[in-house]
Amino acid sequence: MISHRGLAGLALAAGLAAGAAARADDIASQFRGGPAHLGQYPGPSAGDLQRVVWRFQTGHMVEASPTVVGGVVYIGSRDGRFYALDEATGAPRWSFKADSGITSTAAVAGGVAYVQSDKGTLYALDLATHRPRWTRPLGPDMPFVSAYPASGLADYWTSSPLLFEGKLVVGGGDGAVHAFDAASGRPLWRFQTQGRVRSSPSTDGTRVFAGSLDGTMYALDLKTGALAWSFKTEGNAFFPVGHIQSSPAVADGKVIFGSRDFWLYALDARTGAQVWRTRHEGSWVIASPAVSGALVCTGGSDTQRMECDDLATGKPVWKTGIKNNIFASAAIVDGHVYVGSFMGGAVSFDLKTGAIDGFNIADGRSNSSPVLDQGVLFIGSDNGSVYAFAAGPKKPAA
Repeated sequence: MISHRGLAGLALAAGLAAGAAARADDIASQFRGGPAHLGQYPGPSAGDLQRVVWRFQTGHMVEASPTVVGGVVYIGSRDGRFYALDEATGAPRWSFKADSGITSTAAVAGGVAYVQSDKGTLYALDLATHRPRWTRPLGPDMPFVSAYPASGLADYWTSSPLLFEGKLVVGGGDGAVHAFDAASGRPLWRFQTQGRVRSSPSTDGTRVFAGSLDGTMYALDLKTGALAWSFKTEGNAFFPVGHIQSSPAVADGKVIFGSRDFWLYALDARTGAQVWRTRHEGSWVIASPAVSGALVCTGGSDTQRMECDDLATGKPVWKTGIKNNIFASAAIVDGHVYVGSFMGGAVSFDLKTGAIDGFNIADGRSNSSPVLDQGVLFIGSDNGSVYAFAAGPKKPAA
């Protein structure tokens, strides 16, 4: 179980640049397991996922991802509540009613959970009182612009806050990347793009990286918000703007992200120059990449597969189909790649070979990205449930 510890003694910037996953609570307990968004979690793995440890039912779809801290699973639901669940049993400890549904994933540190509502309100929730220490409205959503209007229905998530060195950085439906002082909520800087920012910001310790539905990846100075560089995706006939809904991972000096133009991109983190790109033919790449060693792993929507590519070159190492769309982002633990899909529940792949080595199917799509702790996988479902899966005797999800 992760416990609250400070940053003292962590060579954080060096660790991020090397693609290492830091484990201190105020770094790790946020979307994708840390500020570099590598999607790595500490072992042991959840094995074949056959055992349902517990299931908790909310009042609507759960498309947010969990955050696990100090024996508690924190997660939002489209029912407008933010839940604190007992990690061992799934019993509710408390919940908070927000101004709308919650599809953002919380960053939790220092006795506070930071999370954005679908209405664009940023909350700093005190974990002791279960009330906001402060709130900040980010502004109304910009229009969704696409040659394929129905694609707006796949606007599933709001941006999840990045917590780093006392700063909270988050994307808004208003098209801006916002930075606040985490303790007080005081605005620090704001950078405006030309589309909704659903991508969750990541950092290498110096710059913040965030994509926009305007089809551009932005690199901003962490302290000032000044633009360091920007990169425009290619776009295609269906999505000429090349929307970026994927959240970038930062590893090996690269910024890696997907686009609705069917490409997975890797850019030089310092200059923004394209290092490589890999085509997911006919498929959005909405998921955020997970990185482990020399591999970068991303699920595909219409390709209906998990794919792991070489981090240095982008060349595919393996591709495994599952006959179901994957919008969720994968988690990597102890040689396993875990992900949710439209079949519901979660699937496990062998990291080296891509062979499916575990699964558990639920009765609702899983657009929530899994988080693992102490050999248990936690994930939300469109059936309104939060599940905890582990290795064990074969028992499907109810």
